[in-house]
Order: sequence, then structure tokens, then C-alpha cells
Amino acid sequence: MVNGIATYKQALEDPRRVPEFREPDMAHSLLFKPVGQIVLFKALVRALQRSDTSGGRLTLEEAVRRADEVDWAISSDMWREILVRQTGAVTANRQSYDLGANLAAYLIAPEYTPDDLRERLRKSYNFAKLGIDLDDPGVVNDPDIEPLELPTPVTVRA
Repeated sequence: MVNGIATYKQALEDPRRVPEFREPDMAHSLLFKPVGQIVLFKALVRALQRSDTSGGRLTLEEAVRRADEVDWAISSDMWREILVRQTGAVTANRQSYDLGANLAAYLIAPEYTPDDLRERLRKSYNFAKLGIDLDDPGVVNDPDIEPLELPTPVTVRA
């Protein structure tokens, strides 16, 4: 597992680089914080469970390979208000872990994320990031409110 995440492998080879990997703009900086590690493992479990439930063939090796392609930078807008506050501080609560894990599982294995779950995730994502309730007709019909789409999942290899 550790060898599947490039910066973890690099950190094992040269532990003096760990402070560098924790810098907010580094591609995997969240994975060097407890919140990111929790979310990564929860996401991998969820992606694999969804694959199993739908009769898929996602392996742990492939899920980890895909996870390595996710933008885990603390500075990434994708995680703002999900796992990282506006101030840049990481969050550490169950709601953040769950939303972050569901988002990461979707990014890792979109083909195993059912449409209803994807829509619930989109609603939760918009509520966390924008504070808007996509079930509120006033929000849906307001031309000044533009809901966010989910971030683009990593490339799925054939």
C-alpha cells in the first residue's frame, strides 16, 4: 500500500523530506496529516466495497494507483471547506471525514459510485462549500446561484 503512493515511498526512502511533503502546495500534503490518512483509508475501503457490491473488479492495487493520482494538496480548492478551512487549517471531525472519504472514493472509483450516491455527494459538496441546499426550490430556481459540479475523477485505465 505505502509503495503505491509515490510520496509515501519517497518519504520512506528519505525521511528528511517529510517536512517538504507536508507543505500545503505539495501534491500529497494532506496525506501527511492524520485527517488525510483517515480519509484515504476510508475512501479505499468504500471504493472497494462499492466495487464488490456492484460486481466490479477493482483491486486494492488499482484503487491505490488511482488514489495516488488524486490532488491531495492542502491548498487544492477541492478540499476547501471539506477537509481544510479557509484559514488553511485542516478539519478533524466525523462529518469532514465522511464527506472527504465519499468524495475521494468517487474520485478513485467513479464507475462504482451509483447515480443516487453521486447526487447525494454533489448536494453535500455544495452545502459544505457554498452553504446551499440543492433540495431547496428557491436555490434551484435562483439564476444567481450556480451549484458546483463534483471534481473530475482520476483517469480510469481500461
